Amino acid sequence: MDIFTFLSLLAFSMILPVAVMIMSGLRQLPQLGDQPAAGPTPALTVIVPALNEADTIEPALRTLLASNYPNLEIIAVNDRSTDQTGPILDSLAQEDARLRIIHIASLPPGWLGKSYALHLGARQAQGDFLLFTDADIRFSPDALQQAVAYAVTNELDHLTVLPDLQAKAPLLQMLLLQFLVGFLLFFQPWRVRHDARRYVGVGAFNLVRKTLYERVGGHRAVAMTPLDDTLLGKQLKRAGARADALLGSQAVMVDWYPSTAAMIRGLGKNGFAAFDYRLSRLLTGSLLIGLGALWPVAGLFLGTWLGKTASAGALLLGAAMLHQLIRQADWPNWILLLAPIGTLVSLYIFWRSALLALTRGSVEWRGTRYPLDDLKTRHF
Repeated sequence: MDIFTFLSLLAFSMILPVAVMIMSGLRQLPQLGDQPAAGPTPALTVIVPALNEADTIEPALRTLLASNYPNLEIIAVNDRSTDQTGPILDSLAQEDARLRIIHIASLPPGWLGKSYALHLGARQAQGDFLLFTDADIRFSPDALQQAVAYAVTNELDHLTVLPDLQAKAPLLQMLLLQFLVGFLLFFQPWRVRHDARRYVGVGAFNLVRKTLYERVGGHRAVAMTPLDDTLLGKQLKRAGARADALLGSQAVMVDWYPSTAAMIRGLGKNGFAAFDYRLSRLLTGSLLIGLGALWPVAGLFLGTWLGKTASAGALLLGAAMLHQLIRQADWPNWILLLAPIGTLVSLYIFWRSALLALTRGSVEWRGTRYPLDDLKTRHF
């Protein structure tokens, strides 16, 4: 057997269980929008951090203020913004007494800006449940009531809702799909409810029972990591939280990045963090991604008929997996042709993030630079 055939067979054997697992797992994840809106309505506080979010904060908050949730408090935290975010928040607060504003002028040592903003918001929250979300998330009118009712009915301490990622540029759509595949593969959110080792969390929608949040130390436990959302989920699960995850199609929506270039720049801060700031993990991950997503294209033309057949099978499995996500997003099927380009751009994003962190010796996030050594020692 030649090396080309061997690589093709290896790629197929790697893609097969991944594709089957993700396609099966997605079918196990319920939709938030399908859940009943009627049910218990304990006091809920939504906490929204905002740094220079003048373009998105008003439409996002207006969807929260349009919620039909009857016992609602919203705390927006203006995290040292230099644009019109602060005045916009103050103006909105004058319109609706449910909205309170916290203005942060400086960042204390030992904190990343977003974690500190969420920490301050949680300290002033009155709700029995806390919802941590982002300044660009849009909600359907029933989303909050459906989520809280689901959490209470199922006796959950932590509920994550995976947002409906929206984009118009075809390459950006493919990048988002591939990011989602990686997220699903790593966290397997359909297993969170029944597997004590599994955890999940996203910045768009982390609903937490306040008593357990305080028991684990809140955001102090994740004060110095750009992955505060997922690692908060880890802390909660370690403390025995009953957790679950839902899909947020048409209920929790976000235009995560306006363009491919914006995604490349945005993930410069935390692309390397996904590999725990370790080059060895990044190199291993890159080789596996290259083997599974790029080699089958070359394998169609190299090696024996067995290898070419295996490569074709790997590509079909990958396409079937992406097609299931494309169908949910209602995007055109032809963007499947962009998958190899998307993989190359994704690898560029990760290596760019690593090189920026290593050459600077720091990570820049929300206008502040943090020494890499501090992030390494506090990342877990």
